[in-house]
Amino acid sequence: MMNRMARGDLSPSFVSSHLKASPPKILNEIEGFSCFDSLLKTLSKQYEDARGQRKALIKSNGLEDAMTQMAIDNEDSYWCAMQTRYLELREDSILMRRVQKMIYDSQCATEQYAQDLIARKKEQKANYIATRLRLYMIFLKQLKQQNKPSYIFEMFAAFLFLNLSLTGISKPKHNVMQAVSA
Repeated sequence: MMNRMARGDLSPSFVSSHLKASPPKILNEIEGFSCFDSLLKTLSKQYEDARGQRKALIKSNGLEDAMTQMAIDNEDSYWCAMQTRYLELREDSILMRRVQKMIYDSQCATEQYAQDLIARKKEQKANYIATRLRLYMIFLKQLKQQNKPSYIFEMFAAFLFLNLSLTGISKPKHNVMQAVSA
């Protein structure tokens, strides 16, 4: 993967398949540059570790504790080192274009994931409706075999009135059973 990134061979499908292992996330520039620069990746990891340690010490010892103050200073040092390396890397125009393409590809993958999620939900709803209708048709077929045509009509009307929400139509305000028996 790193070799493909170094060559700039990042297609949207590559980033999309890479991001589908977990919910897609739009990359920021530091994360993008970290893919190309091991020093920035190490500094970023050390900063995140120092940040976590500072949060834990504040929670356990409070803000006035000497260890907490040292952890705050440590976090600031890693932050400054990470930002310095990040600014150095931004000066390389070729690397900057690669990172921007990577960020764009991650945005495309995120948008595609959202569209796929919407399409899957629509398909699940359509499958649910189709299954319900198939089961109802089987039920009607069994009733027809028992020679109960008036009962079939009443059940069909009740089904329509009770399940209008499946099609997105609001249910009627009056009592359904009174309308069926009338």
